[in-house]
Amino acid sequence: MSERETEKSKINAYLLDVLSSELEEANRYAVTDPFIRFAYDRLRELNWTTTRAFKKLVALVKGERHHADAPAGEALTGAIPAPPARARVLIDMTYTVEGGFKTGIQRVVREIARNCVETGAGLPVTIHAGRIFSHFRHPALPVEIEPGPGDILLLLDACWNNGDDYPALMRRFKAHGGKTVVAVYDILPLDYPSLFRPVAAAVFRAWREEIVGRAGAVVAISRATAESLHEDMRDANPRPPIGWWPLGADFAAAKGEPSATAVWIATGPAYFMSVGTLEPRKAYPVAIEAFERLWAAGRDIRYVIVGRPGWNTRALQQRLRRHAEFGGRLLWLDDADDTDLQLLYANARGAVNCAVAEGFGLPLVEAAMRGVPVIASDIAVFREVGGDGPRYFDLLDSKSLAAAIEDVLARPRIAPEIKTITWRESALELVRLIREEAYQLRGG
Repeated sequence: MSERETEKSKINAYLLDVLSSELEEANRYAVTDPFIRFAYDRLRELNWTTTRAFKKLVALVKGERHHADAPAGEALTGAIPAPPARARVLIDMTYTVEGGFKTGIQRVVREIARNCVETGAGLPVTIHAGRIFSHFRHPALPVEIEPGPGDILLLLDACWNNGDDYPALMRRFKAHGGKTVVAVYDILPLDYPSLFRPVAAAVFRAWREEIVGRAGAVVAISRATAESLHEDMRDANPRPPIGWWPLGADFAAAKGEPSATAVWIATGPAYFMSVGTLEPRKAYPVAIEAFERLWAAGRDIRYVIVGRPGWNTRALQQRLRRHAEFGGRLLWLDDADDTDLQLLYANARGAVNCAVAEGFGLPLVEAAMRGVPVIASDIAVFREVGGDGPRYFDLLDSKSLAAAIEDVLARPRIAPEIKTITWRESALELVRLIREEAYQLRGG
């Protein structure tokens, strides 16, 4: 068995244990009649499917009702370069705009979009009833866009959530002498389908085959993700060229004041923090067990989790809320904004990331840019992004993590040597990669 297969087997065993705990927690409140349970599960899947369909219907109705009108968009002020007349990079951000999301993938979309429009490198757009509109409003920008020769449609958003909307658009670009490039953040629903609802994993697989598989090229957020996708597409004919580019780590200027909770944490005793949605692959139980070891040994430090609740985490949420240290040395901020996050980074003793699988690992570079020592699980993508900068610990080993925390505590708070770039640099590198077709992996 190869090293990668051994690691994957270890991760799957851990995830099975976590999901078993989640199932046990769910069954405490579940109906016991098998027929009712079956009907309940089918209704949940139906709700997931019909909710997506309803959103599409609403968007279609709006498009028909306001056929002559563009969506509201986001106003810009100041000097904005006009996009070129030909060979434009049109950056789709439809899902982010419609959903109002601001974390994870949507942070990437918003940062890349804004920096591209401010530099003239690209034109962020939204798709409504098959029509293409500029998301930003400014005298230098068009309101509605028609595909033209050399135009590149960059599907930067989480477009697998409405994948049926894109095949016709991709054909339209091709017919007008343009092409489509798709961004891939990870292929976790393919590598670890048990982490997702069966219908969600199926939707992602269909998107990979129908959208990614038919794209002119693919851009990934890390080499590890690019190589995983390249291997997954080994039987595709043709297999599109795949490249990767690094993400930025700076925040926009803080607006407003941090919350009282964030101020209380930042001005109190020493703390370590983890940033990311509560979900099984983040391996938060490993971190909790590590800090329990340290507390038992007399270490008076706090552990702060910053992340919204995600899927399959009812048992984990209950474990947090029922913990003897919750509200004291164990803290969970489930609605922190960027202002809170910047304050917490600025004063943290260290940042901990226990994830077993990631597409990039944005919290690593965000912490490093703010001078926070980084502790990370020893996985390939963290080695790629962090180099020798983080203090690595053995995957899923709470004892190894506790030792890493002790090691960081024994040293001065020194910024790790992790290469970071700004979102502007990230945006310009992405556009350069696409325009120059500098893709690192090709066919074969």
